[in-house]
Amino acid sequence: MALRVQVGPPGSLGAGSVGVAGASPTPEVRRQLSVRSSSAVAPEPPPPELGRMQTTVILSGDNKLMRRIQALEDLAPDSPTLRKLINAVAVFADLFKLAMASMLSVFVPQLCPGNETATGGPDNCTDIIVPHDCSFEENFRCLVPFNQWALAINFICLGLLFLHYALVWRRELFFVHHFKESLEDGRLDLKETIKEYPTVAIRLHRLNVALFNISIAVIVLQIANLISSAYLVFWLYPNGYKTFTTYFTNLLLLSIVLWHCVQAGWLGMRHSLAFSAIGFEPVSYNTIGGNNVKGQ
Repeated sequence: MALRVQVGPPGSLGAGSVGVAGASPTPEVRRQLSVRSSSAVAPEPPPPELGRMQTTVILSGDNKLMRRIQALEDLAPDSPTLRKLINAVAVFADLFKLAMASMLSVFVPQLCPGNETATGGPDNCTDIIVPHDCSFEENFRCLVPFNQWALAINFICLGLLFLHYALVWRRELFFVHHFKESLEDGRLDLKETIKEYPTVAIRLHRLNVALFNISIAVIVLQIANLISSAYLVFWLYPNGYKTFTTYFTNLLLLSIVLWHCVQAGWLGMRHSLAFSAIGFEPVSYNTIGGNNVKGQ
């Protein structure tokens, strides 16, 4: 049996150790071999200068990236852009419902009498002999005097509703620009906060008063419209359950939308609130936005 002496630098495997050729390594040698084979050299971190340089390139070197980030911010749930888009859809939906509910003498089904002497001449209102559902065209021609009066009131109400919702839209834009909704503040906290912004408070009060007054005017005119249209469709040209269901469906739609506008204006006047008058889920803006300056 031969002896093998291995001398190495301090800290190296087998340094200062004596082994026997052909013999199995000692437990200490096996432990050192296992540690060395399993340990990996960790990569050195990049110098700080390189990291700062890469950050600068990413932030300032790509304008397209910045524009994309801005576009994502515009689509955030509390962004003014998305809020304006939601309000525009809500205004269009409300106007469509109110237009249908205002033109009752046109969109409520009616039963037109037949023309027993129909010859197709220019003086005949219809070529149909038997009573039938009034067509859209028949609701605008060959009208009796009261039908003309009811149709005129329908158009007056429709025009006033467009003016009404022009004010509503202007009020909503004012809210989006000057206020925001916060879950951390109470619903009535705006009453105290807005005292530090007198100009904004005055404009808010004026818009709330204008909304309340024009909503009351619309309701009064709509009552006259409902009465005249009811006499027309239920007494002169009734068409059974079709007339009943359509008339009262439009009445309910009209009542809900207009009452919500009155409530928003009244609460705004009494408590200095920025309460939205539109939307599928109306918003109560309860804090000042970042576009305002104290004392103004």
